[in-house]
Amino acid sequence: MLSPKYNKDDKTSWIDHIVCTTESEFVDNIKKDASKWNCGDHLALNETLITASSNGKQAEIKDEPKNNSMKKNEEEQIKFQGNLIERVDKLKYLGVWIDGNITSKTHLNKRIPSFTIAFHQLKKCGIINKNVTTEIKLCFYIRNKTYTRPLLYYGIENQVLNKTQLITLQRLESSFIKAMFLIGKKTRSTILIRACKIETVNELKNKTKVNFANKLLQFETTAMLISELNQVDKFIWLDKKSLFNELEELTGDHLEFGPIVVEGLRMINNTRLMIRENMKNPQIQEVKAPLSLTGKTRKETLHKLLEIKF
Repeated sequence: MLSPKYNKDDKTSWIDHIVCTTESEFVDNIKKDASKWNCGDHLALNETLITASSNGKQAEIKDEPKNNSMKKNEEEQIKFQGNLIERVDKLKYLGVWIDGNITSKTHLNKRIPSFTIAFHQLKKCGIINKNVTTEIKLCFYIRNKTYTRPLLYYGIENQVLNKTQLITLQRLESSFIKAMFLIGKKTRSTILIRACKIETVNELKNKTKVNFANKLLQFETTAMLISELNQVDKFIWLDKKSLFNELEELTGDHLEFGPIVVEGLRMINNTRLMIRENMKNPQIQEVKAPLSLTGKTRKETLHKLLEIKF
């Protein structure tokens, strides 16, 4: 096969671009014919092409992309310390699932069933029993070693959740918290969650991300790596899947990594103060009162206060 990179000012340049997969005799015949013509001698060139074609047929030369050194998208083998690194669709590292597209879908699809199973296991402990106090219910759900809620958000530090995923988590938690207090689905969950002193999905996500970034800066090696990435990668702040971009979106400022973490910590503290102030809201106080009760009275009062009326 002759390369299209033929230079009319250099009659031998085209020979250098021949992809040869046959015996040396084939090449010798082409060189012999090529020596007969000068630049622009089309008859000699045609004679050379005919020779190449006839020799190719005799040698049964075929176009085989597998043997073509010019093949595009050739898969490279990656080795580490002599061991071949195999490509996989997804892998699990320290309990966190990572897929080839670096999305949160795989990890979230594993967390949600685990969280659901954990919650239903707590039913055996009486978490939905009407005579169990609110303190014990919340202790089992978020504060005890059962870690039902933390099970859902395990590994969130390395996950980038989109709006749809955040809404899915919010609805899932709302339905389970309502089930804990035996109230209907057509009730408001936002006020109930706040009255129970449970952080919203967004608040928990932001706090976890900022604390994780702050922890990274406490170690010399990771702090140096972050500094190097900030200097070398000009697009890291634009990458929607990077922690840099998430912190920038959270704070609304484009600063260095260290100052932006400090700003994030300040925002988390302000959110904590805001939640404390919101607890004084009359509606939340009204819902908080029956939470100190037990039995049928708590269930009916909560349902009446939180019922959505059309």
